[in-house]
Amino acid sequence: MVGEFFIRFNLHNSVCNYPASFDVLRPLVDISDAELQAFLDKIEDIHTQRAEMLSQSHEKEIKALHGKKVLFLGDSLTSDNFGYRRTVTKAAELKALDGAVSGGTSSTILHSSKMQLNSFKPDIVSIMIGANDSVSVDREELHQVGIEEYGRNVRAMVEWSLNAGASVLLFEISPVHEERFTKSFTSQYKLQSNDNIKMYNCVLKNIANEYCIPLFSHSWIAKEDVNSLYEPDGIHLSLRGHELFAKNWLTSAAKIINTKE
Repeated sequence: MVGEFFIRFNLHNSVCNYPASFDVLRPLVDISDAELQAFLDKIEDIHTQRAEMLSQSHEKEIKALHGKKVLFLGDSLTSDNFGYRRTVTKAAELKALDGAVSGGTSSTILHSSKMQLNSFKPDIVSIMIGANDSVSVDREELHQVGIEEYGRNVRAMVEWSLNAGASVLLFEISPVHEERFTKSFTSQYKLQSNDNIKMYNCVLKNIANEYCIPLFSHSWIAKEDVNSLYEPDGIHLSLRGHELFAKNWLTSAAKIINTKE
């Protein structure tokens, strides 16, 4: 479908945070009304099915999180309209604010995150950012956001969140499927490796230790058929990947809420 990628990854978030609704998307995509509505129905059906499964397998976690206000900060892995964010929001009936930006970095969302914190006053701030920061551009040692700046940005988001009275749900940068990533991007355009990501994750570990908050890993990925968890580009999670991460997100979020309460 023309515009499917646009709708799925919410690319208009790079300008402003718009919901994936018919009236908003109608003037933005060159498809018929019927095609657009069918696609939006498909998105909703997927989240409804996932939420029903989660209500059975993660009843305790959903009960602990029910109705909580959650600010999601991240990139396309979070803004994906087929992704974990919308699933957990539906399953736990969260009052959620999508502060993620497709293609975004920690620098992209830094300023808006403070405004969103002040206006939304969330119970939980979910942070998973860095997939784009850590990408090397042109040559291996030049990153889209330098590692020191990345640390300053995430540290600021964590500190602002804690000072606002929110619990912080901090995730490591998820690994990439290196073989697929290499085939999708030329070395002159983007370079990425899991060793590279580990360097940035070390920064997150230091921040988590500094503020005495847990850092949640993506160890669940290693327990699954990795090939089924990624889109062909090797960086975005597949529908199956998002379904599994939704479970991981609920478990992780319930831990920090139960600890606080």
